[in-house]
Amino acid sequence: MRIFYIFLSAILVTTACKKDGNKPPEAFRGKYAGRFYVEKGGVNYNISNVSIRFDGWEYEFGVSDVANYPSYNQGGKGFFLTPPDKITFNMLLPTATQLKREYIYTIKGDSLIFMNPISDTEREYFRLKRVP
Repeated sequence: MRIFYIFLSAILVTTACKKDGNKPPEAFRGKYAGRFYVEKGGVNYNISNVSIRFDGWEYEFGVSDVANYPSYNQGGKGFFLTPPDKITFNMLLPTATQLKREYIYTIKGDSLIFMNPISDTEREYFRLKRVP
C-alpha cells in the first residue's frame, strides 16, 4: 500500500508541473488585449485596459492605463498551467486577501478569460482577445 501512495504522489507531481520540453496550448501564444477588473455584487470597478504577450512559457504585461495595476514584480515572467483549467502567473503579486495569483481560465475562440475568486462575493477578471 505504501508503494501505491508513493506512485500516486509521483504521478500527481509530474502532471501538475510545467514541462520545459512541452509547449503551451495554442491559446497561450501571441498578444492579447482587453480589460482587467474586479467584480463585486454584479458591479465592475478598478477597470483597466491591459495587454499581455505570451511566448512559450513566459508572458509579459504591456501597458496598463492604470499605473501599477494589476501589480506585479520584476521577477520571473513564467506561468504554469494546472489541469484542467488553472493558470498561475509567477510575476503577479498577491494582494492582502490572496495567497497567490491563480486564475481559472476559459478559452473561447480567440479570447481568454481568467477569473480569480477573491472571496464569495468578489472576483478578479482578465477578459482578453487576441490581437494581430
